[in-house]
Amino acid sequence: MTRILRRRRIFLIFSGERVIERTRFGDVLEKKGDVARIYINGVKVAEEDNFLFSYNITSLTKKIRRALNRERTNVGRSAYSDRVKSIFLSCRSRGVALSLVNDLKNFSTGKMHDELKWIDVQVHAVKILNAAEKVVFLTPEELMSEANMVDEARKSEYRVVTILGSLKEKIRGLRDVSGRTIRDLGYTRNL
Repeated sequence: MTRILRRRRIFLIFSGERVIERTRFGDVLEKKGDVARIYINGVKVAEEDNFLFSYNITSLTKKIRRALNRERTNVGRSAYSDRVKSIFLSCRSRGVALSLVNDLKNFSTGKMHDELKWIDVQVHAVKILNAAEKVVFLTPEELMSEANMVDEARKSEYRVVTILGSLKEKIRGLRDVSGRTIRDLGYTRNL
């Protein structure tokens, strides 16, 4: 590979990664290939093997500014992880939420992406999805013990989304991004 081509690969504009959602902190990008890229103002500063998306951080924190070296390479995750969370927590699109919730299903296999290890990101994904679709969030235990409720929810054309017990505790009684109560087992009892 020529030197010019190698240099072009560090810029978002030449990456082929498209913006899924823009926020005031930065952009969520469709990851190309197996490795996610972290950009700061369009310049690649890091790669992540186990991220679901790539990101372009456009609003820098003091921590990020300190971590940037002259060449803008090898910025550690600790410098940008808070900003990646801020990007997520500002997202409102159904597409981002669906990707996150679908990735939650991989928890039992241990193949969940790193962003989903952050409980506040999980909660936000549930809030977006609850506002965007007719869904009911249940734990695996609830699916087994409350089969009749699950059947009623499905008959009423609700999609059942399985979530972890730890997430269930966090969303109990919360409202989604549109202000409606998040639907869980208590909700299905009222169908």
